[in-house]
Amino acid sequence: MRFKTATAVVGALLMVATAAGCGTPAEQASGTGTTRVAIVLGGQANDGGFNQSGADPLDVLAKEGKIVTQVRQGADQRQAEAYFQQFASEGYDLVIGWSATFSASLYKISADPKYAKTKFLITGDSGDKQKTSANVETWNYDNLSYGYLLGWIAAHAQLSPIGIVDGEPLPAQKKKWQGFALGVKAIQPNAEVREPVFIGSWKDALLANQAATTQIGSGVRMIATNAEGFAPGIASAAAAAGNVATIGMAPTTSPEATKVNIGRVKLDMLALMRQIIDRVKNGTFGNQTSTSSIANRSLILDKITTVAATPALPGDLQNRAQDLAQQIADGKVKIGS
Repeated sequence: MRFKTATAVVGALLMVATAAGCGTPAEQASGTGTTRVAIVLGGQANDGGFNQSGADPLDVLAKEGKIVTQVRQGADQRQAEAYFQQFASEGYDLVIGWSATFSASLYKISADPKYAKTKFLITGDSGDKQKTSANVETWNYDNLSYGYLLGWIAAHAQLSPIGIVDGEPLPAQKKKWQGFALGVKAIQPNAEVREPVFIGSWKDALLANQAATTQIGSGVRMIATNAEGFAPGIASAAAAAGNVATIGMAPTTSPEATKVNIGRVKLDMLALMRQIIDRVKNGTFGNQTSTSSIANRSLILDKITTVAATPALPGDLQNRAQDLAQQIADGKVKIGS
């Protein structure tokens, strides 16, 4: 998970209210509510990762009749700014930029007096110096906590060394992998966690395969990564090795991933997005930041699977994760302290 540069460009506007039963879940959504919401994604709405976590709750809210929504997928920074201006000009109630790389464009457009009535949601890490205002709210997830939970899961597989292969070395990504190491050490103090290898791309599966193969050749037993376009390359490298597991991919990544990937941390945005939409509806939107964390159950375990390389993986990790979330909420476990 991360706030990413675009991985693909889709030229057509996905109009959810007129999708006629084809396309992505967000594309299919429809609703009779008067609140109009537009979201611009840096990747695909069905990527099984960060972009889908933004699109899916809007799909649910549209089906509930709370909103009518439109989606732009695969936008780069230049395109995103034009889309934001278009949606604001068309009178959308809420415009969402689902990538930290879009923040500068959103801040600029939100400050234009012509769009003072339009509400804007800007995503990004807390380290991005986010700025709220009367028509701007921000959202981020606790990167340290996200990584901690992923490492906590990985450590239960009792595999070491653990390698990390990722896309671009963004500050949010580096912080996440710091949290990952903390989560591993909390369960498996003697485990070796290697420094992250950043391939410089969010979609190059060949580069990812090469990086993973190199890591496996150096002795790693597990590779941690993200649900990104490059992930199939890592899955194929692990599957070819035969005794290596992965963590962090979406279940739909590839057939090889189903054989090697034990699970991931899932971003569940529905409750937070529902609150944001309610604030738009009741006129209290603005000057707020929402944060996804383990404690508020917005960062959760996705389905956990035992694979050939992880016979030691416990079968009750979901229950243990619930206990961990409660301990964090109660202050009994402090990440990074």
